Amino acid sequence: MNKLTLLVGIGIGFVIGSAAGRDSFTKLKASVDDVLARPEVKNALGRADRFVADKAPRLHDVGEAVADSTAGATS
Repeated sequence: MNKLTLLVGIGIGFVIGSAAGRDSFTKLKASVDDVLARPEVKNALGRADRFVADKAPRLHDVGEAVADSTAGATS
């Protein structure tokens, strides 16, 4: 009974919320799109992307080393 009640509640909330929340979502999406279109934001995202691309292989190696060192451990 609890699962059925939860599913019915989610369904009702979705139907009510989708109609009322669509305008708010559209406004929020437009604001986010405006911010992401700014050159300084694009520049910062590019720097972050390059930083992650540079560090990812090293972090992968560290993760493998940790996994190897704990492989024989039992808890």
